[in-house]
Amino acid sequence: MNPDKQYDTLNYTYLYTTTMDLNITTVYNESIEKLQTESVDLHKLYVNIYTIVVPIIAVVGLFGNTASIAVFTSSFLKRHSSSVFLAALAFVDNLFLLTLFLTWFDQTASNILSTTIPCQIVVYVTYFAAFLSVWLVVGFTTERYLAICHPLRAPMLCSNRRQKIAVTCLTIFAAVFYNFAIWTTEAVQYGPRKWCLTINDYYEFLQIVTWIDTIISMVLPFVCIAFMNCRVICKAAIFHKKRQHCYKPTDSMKVKRNKHLTNKSQMRVTRTLLIVSTLFLVLNFPSHLARIYNIIVAPVSKEKYEKFLQQICQLLYYSTFSVNFFVYALYGKHFQKSFWLMIRSFKQFFGCRTEHRFPVEKSTKITLTGMRSNTYRWSSDLDISRC
Repeated sequence: MNPDKQYDTLNYTYLYTTTMDLNITTVYNESIEKLQTESVDLHKLYVNIYTIVVPIIAVVGLFGNTASIAVFTSSFLKRHSSSVFLAALAFVDNLFLLTLFLTWFDQTASNILSTTIPCQIVVYVTYFAAFLSVWLVVGFTTERYLAICHPLRAPMLCSNRRQKIAVTCLTIFAAVFYNFAIWTTEAVQYGPRKWCLTINDYYEFLQIVTWIDTIISMVLPFVCIAFMNCRVICKAAIFHKKRQHCYKPTDSMKVKRNKHLTNKSQMRVTRTLLIVSTLFLVLNFPSHLARIYNIIVAPVSKEKYEKFLQQICQLLYYSTFSVNFFVYALYGKHFQKSFWLMIRSFKQFFGCRTEHRFPVEKSTKITLTGMRSNTYRWSSDLDISRC
């Protein structure tokens, strides 16, 4: 009997199940043949969804994240707070999406991960990128939390230099901690082709590591992001309530003290980053539950729809690596301006120019009311070359 292949990209291991391993029971007085057919049909449905959705997520995400990197590193936004975290997040997300696309290509088109070294590299990068992605979200969420809830400490703790140090420390930790992915994985011949598999001798070790990884890359950051987002939302709500009912002098002083709450631009930044981190929680939560359930319950429970639902949750998890660009583009006005300026500069670089008019002379006169009035004479020499 040919095995059906089930793939878990988060742990980047290939799991094999035969149709007899799928929920072959008579709980509802159904025949064994019918249950087998339903399980196989669900698996085929997921394979079809996976084949279509994964390349879309990967390609769209790679484009969006690359554009985000360019905006956060080459425009005036590079001087803004959180830009270091956001640029690093886009780069790390691209690493994950690249490995995701390679695994998809390996499964659907050509067996490119047929040797041990490429297999080990992809496994390692997957672990590395997934860990860094979640903790970079914690990083910019912490920056917003300090700016809103502790405005006096924020200028000292949230400088670009400290952000770079934090990103470097996280990178070093991830690079060292996840090195086990290299020496516990190998390419193994299974049937007509080779697959990336974990070495059986390290099974007990990997069980312990999986629990540690679950805590440091799922439970702990999830709690931190949820707590800080709630605090920021509550602080902003209290501030605006006091601003509307500002009767006491003490309240008036509190309202004026926090520039991150009084400045509309800063509030827009806060709103955008809140949406990014909240969307991260929403899309990751089903996958987190499925992974914890799989660790605790799955060894003794095999419902026929469980694996299918876990795989759908996994697709939602993949989407977290490709949606940030759209949040920036929809809700970040500064990001929108920087992105379109970048597009225009590319057009000019490739010989595409738009019309420009420049003031060449300025004259000032005093009106009858004593007001100063400025008059500009515009150049008649227009650059009208177009693509």
